[in-house]
Amino acid sequence: MAIGNVTGYVELMNGQIFTSIYSLYNASFVGWFIIILFFALQSISFIKTRSLNLMWLLGMFFAALYTTTGLVITVNPVALQIIFTILILELGVIVYAWVRK
Repeated sequence: MAIGNVTGYVELMNGQIFTSIYSLYNASFVGWFIIILFFALQSISFIKTRSLNLMWLLGMFFAALYTTTGLVITVNPVALQIIFTILILELGVIVYAWVRK
C-alpha cells in the first residue's frame, strides 16, 4: 500500500511533524493558512485584553516567528506583505489614539 500522494504524509513519515501539519493545513486552506492564523491571533488577543498595544506586539511576535521559520517551511511573501500591512494599519490606529488623548 503506497500512500505517497497524500498531503503531508511524506513529511510525517520522515518525522517532520510541524512541516507535515503546515503542509496539510496550507493545502486545505489554499495557501491562506498563515493569514487565517494571524487573524485568529489578533482577534483573540483583542477580545481577551481589549488592548491595541498588546495586539500589535503579539502581531509583531507572530510576524517575526513566521519570518524566521524559513528553514522549516516555505515563507509566503504575499502572506508577509498582508501581515505587515495590517500591522502598519494597527500602528497607525495606536498612534492616532495616543495623539487624540
